[in-house]
Amino acid sequence: MAPVADKLGIDLIWFGVLICANIQTSFMHPPFGFALFYLRGIAPPSIKTSEIYWGAIPWVVLQVILVIIVIFWPASVTYWIDRSTAVDPNKVKIDIPMPDAPPPLDFGPPR
Repeated sequence: MAPVADKLGIDLIWFGVLICANIQTSFMHPPFGFALFYLRGIAPPSIKTSEIYWGAIPWVVLQVILVIIVIFWPASVTYWIDRSTAVDPNKVKIDIPMPDAPPPLDFGPPR
C-alpha cells in the first residue's frame, strides 16, 4: 500500500525534507520550543525567558524562509536526485593505511 502523498503524485523526498524543515522550525518557538526550554535550563538567572524567546526570532524567521523556499522551489531539494554520475560507485576503492598499533585485546574465555 503506497502512502497517500505518493498516490497524489507528491515527490516523497521533497515532502520528507519539507516535513523535517517544518519540525525543525517548531523546536524554536513556543508552545513546543524544546530548544528554548533547554537553553533556559543552562542560561544564567540574569537572562529572562522573554529575552531567550526574542533572541530566537531571527532563527525562526530564517527557518520559515527555508520552508517557503522548499515549498515554492521543489527543485532546490530534488535537483541532484535524477542526475547521473560519471563515477561508478562499484569501482571506487578506499584504501586507508592502518597505523602501527598493538594487537587488540582478547576478552574471550581463557584457553
